[in-house]
Amino acid sequence: MFRRRLMSFLDACPVAFGWLTTLTLQNLCFAQADVARLLGSCTRMKELSLSHCSFGIAGCSSIVEIDVPQSWLEVLEIRFCCFRRVELIDAPKLRRFHCDTWYGNDPPVQFGHVPRLRNITLACNVHGSNKTFALSNFMSSAAAANLSTLDLDFRDGKIWIQPEEPIKLPFANLRDVYLYNIFDICHLNWTLFVLEAAPSLKNLYIMLSRHLCGRNRFSANPLVDNVEWRESDFEHHSLQLLEIVGFAEGYLLEEYIRVVMEHAVCLKRIRLLEQDLCSGCGFEPSRRLIYRSQHTDRWAYPSTESEKDETRSILLERSSSPVKIVIG
Repeated sequence: MFRRRLMSFLDACPVAFGWLTTLTLQNLCFAQADVARLLGSCTRMKELSLSHCSFGIAGCSSIVEIDVPQSWLEVLEIRFCCFRRVELIDAPKLRRFHCDTWYGNDPPVQFGHVPRLRNITLACNVHGSNKTFALSNFMSSAAAANLSTLDLDFRDGKIWIQPEEPIKLPFANLRDVYLYNIFDICHLNWTLFVLEAAPSLKNLYIMLSRHLCGRNRFSANPLVDNVEWRESDFEHHSLQLLEIVGFAEGYLLEEYIRVVMEHAVCLKRIRLLEQDLCSGCGFEPSRRLIYRSQHTDRWAYPSTESEKDETRSILLERSSSPVKIVIG
């Protein structure tokens, strides 16, 4: 009903819609071609946000095609919508694509002619499937070459990205990579495939997830730590900063940092931060010492100056790197 009202309003007031630059729509059930029709009428629209919407009678099996060569669209955000895939056939001015949660095992988007695309954000908490997909499955070489920022949020679940050879992902202009909410039992060496594929990468941000409030309720699932990657011999000459939020003392993280230092020969700064506060865990500053004493294996973050110095010494052992390690 609301969808019919919206499209009737569009037909009745084409001039008004033609002047729209930003539009946010929620809880609508679109017909298959409605989004393309909407963009075709709103020729000046620069930002479109869709939340909790569905597309067509096929629901989660629907493929949404966007072919708007005359559109001014620069930002497309799709959050918690029911569809199989968005095919961006032609969106010449699109700069940013954000997709938060999709349903199914396929990549949530297929990029066609998007010559100005600079920023991609994908976020999803996948838990019950073995399926992973490669970025090259939905991203052309041209799209990869123009990208400057890549943001992947795994929402405390399994890693759904499949590492692949650099030749398949020519990230020539990628500068910033954000890898969020990686469950703490996951090994991190697979992240080096991004570093190897992006010779101009300046900043690598990683956020680890440790929660006792139920957010990590899939911790016993062996599929969570599912990524296999074979390390290759390469040197990276552009990385300046490695930041890890959720750092804790332990062999796996320390070894990972050493591996990054070996490959990133010009690395200048490593920033190690404690996990952000979580109200669900009751992890508050006033209770931090009690909390640590009960869960030392999970929350061993160096807090005193002597602990920080010891951590720096461990990380820099057998290394001649001039990198500066900042803790806290």
